[in-house]
Formats: sequence, structure tokens, C-alpha cells
Amino acid sequence: MPKAGSTTVTKVLHKRPIAHDPHCWLTPEGKLVDPTYRNGGSESYFVPYTDTLVLNGKTTESICELCFPRSNTDLNISLTLVAGEHARRFQDIGPRAYSGVVIDYEKCLNKIVYYDALPFDLVELVSEGLDPNQQYLNHLMFSPYACPVDADTPKKLTHDPSLSFDDMKKQFSRERRSICSIFKGYDDTACFMGEDMVWDSQMIKKPVLVNLSRRSGKLIQDIPPLRQIVEKHSVPTQKKRRQKVVSTANTYNLSPEEVVMLSNPHLYPHPYLLNKAGWVSIPRLKTAELIAN
Repeated sequence: MPKAGSTTVTKVLHKRPIAHDPHCWLTPEGKLVDPTYRNGGSESYFVPYTDTLVLNGKTTESICELCFPRSNTDLNISLTLVAGEHARRFQDIGPRAYSGVVIDYEKCLNKIVYYDALPFDLVELVSEGLDPNQQYLNHLMFSPYACPVDADTPKKLTHDPSLSFDDMKKQFSRERRSICSIFKGYDDTACFMGEDMVWDSQMIKKPVLVNLSRRSGKLIQDIPPLRQIVEKHSVPTQKKRRQKVVSTANTYNLSPEEVVMLSNPHLYPHPYLLNKAGWVSIPRLKTAELIAN
């Protein structure tokens, strides 16, 4: 495997016309598995990334999605899909047409491409009642962005709900280019998700994976986390902080170590622990306190 931060492309199990949203999983046995949905073909490609991501917090991180378009249609499909993901933040709808000016397709074909696009519905929402010139500026502001990967391409996407459209508009007024370009590496519609990217997410309000495990016959919320992982989360020794953890544990039917684990910024809340607590948000320890212990 290439070193962290490398943009080397690694061949995996299958090859698709559009390398959209491929994933790999390093199993507990140390095997690299590609569980990506495959609709024909035998190979695909992915860009490995091994840095630690913040998965639990008001602001979270994920790996940027990249595509490898071989035609204009390939790139349009990727842009439409990501526009649909943004649209679902403020409307319960599927993939939507993206907005904005025409992309320079030629520079993107047969290359690894970073891309982002916002739904046309969002432009219509903010442009309603405005004069034609302002409507044009809004279309420019929400234009899609696609560019071949280079040394400056962000490898992770930051989901920060405090980044508002007012903030993005102000920056656009200074630079006069698409906010998808200005805010590369940021989730443009995280502000629609609430104030906390984890506890305000519907993913922790109820079980997301509803099928039984083929190996154990259990639901994901019935399978506890590995004991050795829970035990790594030591309860603070300072009396006041320890009392706070114990009090939280008693309130939510958890052990003190499980409360600390649910505060770990690098571990997404485990479904088993959420189920024990009744699928409610759990007060986090401050990250500094957790790291100190």
C-alpha cells in the first residue's frame, strides 16, 4: 500500500466506467476487501488514504469522492449524483440536475477528477424574485466544479455545519468564482444537517442496517463492540471529571468506559451502544480530556 497522502492509484477487484464512491475495508484478519457494488466488469481503482478522520463531533470528516470519467456522460452522472446528495439535505428527493455554467470536459476526461455540484433547486430557492443580473451571479456562484487531481487537491472532506451560505456568499462576492471551487474540501450543504454532524444525523436516531448478519444471525445493534476496544477508553482519574462520566453512564444505561468511547472523535458511535442508550444523543467528554487520558 502507498504511504499516507499518496495519490497513487491502486488496482482493486473490478473496473467500472465511473469510479464513483468505491470503498475498501481492512478486515480484523488483515485482509483488504472491496465491498463496492459492482454492475458488471472485473476491476476498479481507488486512491488509498490512511490518515485518521474525525468521525464523531460537531464537525466531521470523510474521504473525498473522486471519479475517472471516460466521457462527458460519465462526468455528468457523477455531478448529478453528488448534486442529489446535497439536495437530500434540504428536500426529500433523489438525484437532481446540477446548476451552473458549462464545465471544461476535455481537461477532465481519462483522469482522476475531484468534483462537486449543487442542485438546481437550491439556486432557484435563493434566486426567487431577484433581478436577472443577480440570478446570473447566483448561477455562477453555484456552478459545478471538476478538476484533475493534483498536489493541491484535498484528500478529505470537512463537514462543518457552522459554514453557512452567508459565509460562502461573502467569499464569492470577493472572488467571483463557484463556491464549489472556493470551498474545495468542504461539504457545501452541511449547514442543512443541524448543529452537530453526528447527534443531529438521522443515522443515530434508529438502526440503519436492518438485515441480519449471515454469520451470527444478529442485527448490528445486537453485536457489542470488541471488549479490548472498549477497555482502551480509560475513565478520567480526576475526581470531578470521573463523577461526570459515571453520572452520564448511569443516566444512559452505559458503562463509564462506554461513555468515554462514545466521546472518541475517531470512532463513529457504535450501534450497540446507541441501542443500549435508547438511540439518544450522549453528552461528550471534551476531546482534550479524552486525549489526556
